[in-house]
Amino acid sequence: MPNEEPLEILYCLPGLHGFDGYTVLAADLFQDLHARGHHVDCAVLLEDGEPYPANARLKDARHIAFYEHPLGQGGLPRFRYRVGNRLTPRALGGRHVCPPGYFRMLQREFPLDRYDFVVTAGARFARVADLTPAPVVCDLHELFSHKAEILATHGIPLASPFESYEEEFALLSRFDYLWCPSREIYDILANRFPESSLLERHLSLPAVVDDDTKLGHPPADAPPRILFVGSTAAENQPGVRVFLRDVWPSVRRAVPDAEFHIVGWTESDLPAGTDPRGIVAHGRLATRAEVLDCYEQCHVLVIPRFLGGLTIKGIEALALGRAVVGHRMAFSGCYPIENGRHALIAENNADLASGVIHLLRHEEERRALADRARTFAREFFTPDRVYGELLRVAPRRIPADLCQA
Repeated sequence: MPNEEPLEILYCLPGLHGFDGYTVLAADLFQDLHARGHHVDCAVLLEDGEPYPANARLKDARHIAFYEHPLGQGGLPRFRYRVGNRLTPRALGGRHVCPPGYFRMLQREFPLDRYDFVVTAGARFARVADLTPAPVVCDLHELFSHKAEILATHGIPLASPFESYEEEFALLSRFDYLWCPSREIYDILANRFPESSLLERHLSLPAVVDDDTKLGHPPADAPPRILFVGSTAAENQPGVRVFLRDVWPSVRRAVPDAEFHIVGWTESDLPAGTDPRGIVAHGRLATRAEVLDCYEQCHVLVIPRFLGGLTIKGIEALALGRAVVGHRMAFSGCYPIENGRHALIAENNADLASGVIHLLRHEEERRALADRARTFAREFFTPDRVYGELLRVAPRRIPADLCQA
């Protein structure tokens, strides 16, 4: 059905950091909206001086403007932002806050009174809600307060811009809507702030799979390969460290010729004392085709606990038709996923090890699981199912073919 009237959409996002980043999937979402006749603009915050990659996912945006975070230039500026009615000074300890220059760029480059709705990535973009009369949706894929709390239990400091859940939530409350791809994040907010009206404006939208890539199964005579895909970011390190210490040795004993392939890590990134036998560290791959090749060659994709981007990693792997063994946190936004039917969901490291070993030993069962995983992801995480509720926040009437989620 043809679109009745195009929507004007602005997306405020951090720089795209690779194939598996949640911002890449979100960019796919807005590219798809463009293909459906809507107009999409992007305001990108570049972080740590990382150059913006030549990324085809944003090629159809009508207008893109960039702001380089001062931290990327070696600076450590003071930052002030409003929380409620008070102004809080804060020395930046990391890259997780938008500097005032970003918002000046936003006002200079974009006609903010033109948009039907705006989507931002996290609480750090809260000031956008003060700059535009349009409804503003916060794509809340993680809570910095929650991440810092988890990492602290593993001795890993995280420079969060928020001193508490309350301070972060005060900024979130300035948005018109919350979009929580992970049910876990929504549950944390609901338990801590049960009386907040913001939770009544929650959009129950999962991550989106907008890619028809279909991978084959590895050859029957290929060595059994386990794959992990993720960066060396602080939130990924505990999961990989625990997997190498508590899971990988059990797998090697049961399947001596097994290989553990890690995309995003080099050998020097592995924890000190790691036995390198059977481990292949691919480093950071330059192209999506290289990453997809690693997916296609793997028998089992593993998602340990305590990782960033859990929901995205799980949905991507399911959609690519991989057999996935992951901690239950990896599937917090993947309802109505079924353990044993679409993936093997582990409660602890022993479950993780036994699930990997079982799938490596039973090829037909592994292939059947992978095929069901792809079918499941293609049914529940496609744009047609996800966009409808998001687009209903726009004041104009939405074309009927987008409102059947």
